[in-house]
Amino acid sequence: MTRKNIKFAVGILLIFIVVVWFGVIGFKEGQAYYLTADELVKTKDTIYNKHIRVAGKVVPGSIERNSNEFKFQIEQNGIIIPVSYPPDEPVPDTFNDNAQVVISGKYQENGIFKSDAIQAKCASKYEAMNE
Repeated sequence: MTRKNIKFAVGILLIFIVVVWFGVIGFKEGQAYYLTADELVKTKDTIYNKHIRVAGKVVPGSIERNSNEFKFQIEQNGIIIPVSYPPDEPVPDTFNDNAQVVISGKYQENGIFKSDAIQAKCASKYEAMNE
């Protein structure tokens, strides 16, 4: 093999390794437990600091936003979880009191869910029309 062919083979091998590495990392980060708020509280000791998704309803009157923090609470079957979210991150238009939400992030040992993403829907917008 000539020196040029060896360089080419090493370059292809490096590109292949990098692509596989990013694929493995992306797959691991894409895996997330999906729980409701009440299920999270039941399994909290095994889930601390793991990236998870949690579903619940925004507790009315719990949304607090200022320049330093954005906080709210979610509820499912009487279980309430406090949530913190970066104040400079956008929030969906349908995010409001009583909205069904799915939040992604990590549940901390202090009982606060540190969210990095919010998905919200307004049930009334997606109900079928009466005919």
